[in-house]
Amino acid sequence: MGKFARWSAPEGLSLLAAWTRAGCSAGEIARRCGVREAVLLGWAQRCPGVEAALRTTGEMADAQVENALLRRALGYRYTEVTEEENGSGVKRRETHKYEPPNLTAIKFWLACRLPEKWGARLGDAEAKNGLDALLAALDAQAGGEEAP
Repeated sequence: MGKFARWSAPEGLSLLAAWTRAGCSAGEIARRCGVREAVLLGWAQRCPGVEAALRTTGEMADAQVENALLRRALGYRYTEVTEEENGSGVKRRETHKYEPPNLTAIKFWLACRLPEKWGARLGDAEAKNGLDALLAALDAQAGGEEAP
């Protein structure tokens, strides 16, 4: 297997993206791949996967995770599409679904974003009681009901 084939495969792309997120320069990544920087940049021009892996920054990854956590904490609607083959063709069915707020995501978000109020510190009984009361109220409110 050649170097380009190795580094353009899914496992190689994952490593390239991880090194980029860790803050490695193109020169450092090229050295780790065993090629010159110009060769690595040529791969990026030839292969969209390599280009995307080299563009992935730590801030971008952090923002994606933060957005996913916020989405889970607030709840969201989505459409599930299923396709079934029958004798006359393919029947496509769209089902609109709702994922309610995730209490663990809410707790994590509040504890990390507002530790002085929601107590990311161990032993902060007042903050823990406030968070438990909020979670209980949200749980009671969610009780099978969908958010608007």
